[in-house]
Amino acid sequence: GPMTTVRSSMAEIAKRLAEFGRATNPRAAQIEAEERLKAERERADRRKQLRRTSGVSVRFAGATIDAVTMTDGNADAVHATASVIAQNFRPSLALYGGDVGDGKTHLVSALVNAAVEQCVRARLLRAVSIFESMHKASKYGSDEDVPEILSDLAVVPVLVLDDLGREALTKRTMPWLYELLDRRWNECRPLIVTTNFSFEQLHDHYARACSNAALSENMADGLVDRLRGMIPLDRWVEVSGRSQRGRA
Repeated sequence: GPMTTVRSSMAEIAKRLAEFGRATNPRAAQIEAEERLKAERERADRRKQLRRTSGVSVRFAGATIDAVTMTDGNADAVHATASVIAQNFRPSLALYGGDVGDGKTHLVSALVNAAVEQCVRARLLRAVSIFESMHKASKYGSDEDVPEILSDLAVVPVLVLDDLGREALTKRTMPWLYELLDRRWNECRPLIVTTNFSFEQLHDHYARACSNAALSENMADGLVDRLRGMIPLDRWVEVSGRSQRGRA
C-alpha cells in the first residue's frame, strides 16, 4: 500500500544519508566500526562464558545439527531437533529409544551448541549426576542451598536433561526431581529430554521407584503429569539404530 511505499522510501533515504555521512565524516565511520567490533567482542566473550557452563562434553563441543549423519533411525529426531533450533528453542522435545549410544546425546549437544552460538543460556545435565550439585550444596543434611539451584534450573532458557530415568531415585532425590519439573512447568519454560524409556515406560519406572522409596504413588503421577504438560506426547520422537560410538 501507499504507507508501505512511504516507509520503504524513508528507509532508503535514511540508509543513503548514513552512507553519505560516513563518506563525508571519516571519524563517524571509524566510531561505527569500533562500536561494531566492540559488540562482536562482547558476543564472543558471552559465547565463551556460556560454553563453559553449558555442560556439553569435550567430545561434542563442536557438534552441529548440520553435521549429524542422517539414518533411517534418526531422521525424525534430526528434523525435530532442527525445528526446535529454528523456532528459537521455544518448543519442548523428548528423544527416546532403547539403544545406548544411538546419537541422542549428540543431537541435544548440537542443540545446546546452537543456543550458545546465538548467545542463549543453555544447560545440558546428565540425569545420572543431576543431583550431585544438590548433594554438595546440602551440607550436613540441610537443604539450605538446594532451592537456589532449583530456582536457577527453573528459569534457564534452554534446559536439557540427558538420559532421564537413569538418575538415582531415592526418598530424597525424587522430591527434588518433582520440584524441578514443577517449577519448570509453572515458569512455562520448555524442556528437552533424552531417555531410553518411552513415556509409558518412564511412568512405570517412576512408579516402581516411588514404591521402593516408600513414597506415595502420587509422586510418580505428578512427575509424569509435569513431563506430559511440558512435552506433549506428539513431541516424543523415537530414535533407533545401531550405536554411533566407535564410528568415524
